[in-house]
Amino acid sequence: MRIAVDLRVTQGTRTGVGTIAYYQMKHVLAVDKANSYFGILLENEPSDLPQNHALTVWPTRISGSHHFRRDLWQQAYLPYKLARQGIDVFHANYGIAVFARCATVVTVHDMNPFLFSYTNPGLSAWYAKRLIAASARAATRVIADSESAKDDVVRILKLPAEKVKVVYSATDGRFSGEAISETAQQRVREKYGIHKDFILFVGAFNPRKNLSRLLQAFRLLLDRHHLDC
Repeated sequence: MRIAVDLRVTQGTRTGVGTIAYYQMKHVLAVDKANSYFGILLENEPSDLPQNHALTVWPTRISGSHHFRRDLWQQAYLPYKLARQGIDVFHANYGIAVFARCATVVTVHDMNPFLFSYTNPGLSAWYAKRLIAASARAATRVIADSESAKDDVVRILKLPAEKVKVVYSATDGRFSGEAISETAQQRVREKYGIHKDFILFVGAFNPRKNLSRLLQAFRLLLDRHHLDC
């Protein structure tokens, strides 16, 4: 098959979605020798995905952060390009080419625009909700990261449960459980001034991450259980 994937989220400073998309593509290219992949990438941004015979790059100047231009390009031009190139399947995160004539797969990582719309400025939540809803309803198949995310997609968008498939995100190979040398540990402690045990939060600084409650919980651990962190 000829499979096109929107990989623009893998470029620049990668958030969770970009990281997931990057490693999905990297490892699929390593194990799948039967299909041909076409990656949509920004031509003015570097990419460290392996660009060889397994991945043909489709460069574009339309950034994923320019919402109106991105979606005009994706809904008006991309279906034509997919058809012209004989693409069998198109995959993207959150928003697909709704009018594509090939099979389409959209990964919906969460339903935050519906559940936490107050954390998105202005028209952002209103627009995101409509893009996700239109994409999920038009897609051949919807992927969710967890059973909880699937339940939200099915409940909020009134989709048949059999249309949504749960595909869990794997950990990075760096978190393999192998022992880290004492020398490496000491180097990190010195770099960040760490002299005791610690609790590390690795998410984004976004209101929906509920950091204020996390700090309150940490305070309780210190006060009630005398945690030495």
